[in-house]
Amino acid sequence: MKGEAARPGGGAGAVRPAWDTLTGVLGAGTLLVPAALVGAPGAWGLSLAVAAGLALWCLLVAAAGGTRPGGAAALAGARLGPGAARLVHALYFGGIAAGQAALVTAAGQFAADGRAARWVAVGVLGGAAVCVAAGWTPPPLARRLRLAAVVLLAGVLWLRPGALALDGAGALGAPATAVVLLFAWVGLEGSVPAPREGRARLGGALAGLAAAAALYAVLLLAPPAPADAGGSGPLGGVAALVLGVYCVTNLQAAGAHGARLRGTPRGAALAAVAVALAGTALAALADWTVPALLLAPGAATATLYAVLATAALRRRRTAAPR
Repeated sequence: MKGEAARPGGGAGAVRPAWDTLTGVLGAGTLLVPAALVGAPGAWGLSLAVAAGLALWCLLVAAAGGTRPGGAAALAGARLGPGAARLVHALYFGGIAAGQAALVTAAGQFAADGRAARWVAVGVLGGAAVCVAAGWTPPPLARRLRLAAVVLLAGVLWLRPGALALDGAGALGAPATAVVLLFAWVGLEGSVPAPREGRARLGGALAGLAAAAALYAVLLLAPPAPADAGGSGPLGGVAALVLGVYCVTNLQAAGAHGARLRGTPRGAALAAVAVALAGTALAALADWTVPALLLAPGAATATLYAVLATAALRRRRTAAPR
């Protein structure tokens, strides 16, 4: 009787964690990563391989207690000490701040061509900085709408190749491509359930991971953009606006992590703006592409996953930090 009663509840209990994992993973990277890697040989297969590795990583971290109750820093601190928790916050801060340089550069290239694209990038970052300084946060409805918008815009890569083109797309080798792919998986590391929450929740989280992996593989099979594709147009302006809204909350998240190291959330967020502005300026001066800019946040994500895997393999040594 116990097994019969558990069956319906187990299935229903897996739906919410699957949705939470899927929506936690999907974000600005859902558009940026496919647009940056479209046309890269074997990118879709490498994406599935990365997802398979992350599924195994999830099982390892779940067995160690998961990250969903207290976050990635809590697991690292409990297993490796307070220094590891600070390292996690530093990786979040640095990765998010560097990622905004790629985000606004992509927004500029989506919306305009040539020198104008650079000014659009600076404008998007400046607008986000003003919102952060003013303490404005997008309301819940705007966050839901931007998620739907970014998925639809990613679909445009299939329907209208070149309508949302980036300079130097698909120009990376396999190792660098794998690093960039990890940028699309930010959010997974903090949603791994604990064993005490039951197998249904863990199964649901893995189902959400599989759904995200399938979506990314399909998007990476999109036809490459024509050689003469231009980025200007109303659709590019919509993409820039959506990415700008993501930039606001990303900078606020960087501020929250930076405040764990020094200062206040708002001050740390503005420091992240400075890092992003420096990256944007260097990209313009050195002619760096968006795929190249995504290497820095991708590497920070890879390091974060490595730290958490190391923590999962260690015995608990301290109480988890608040």
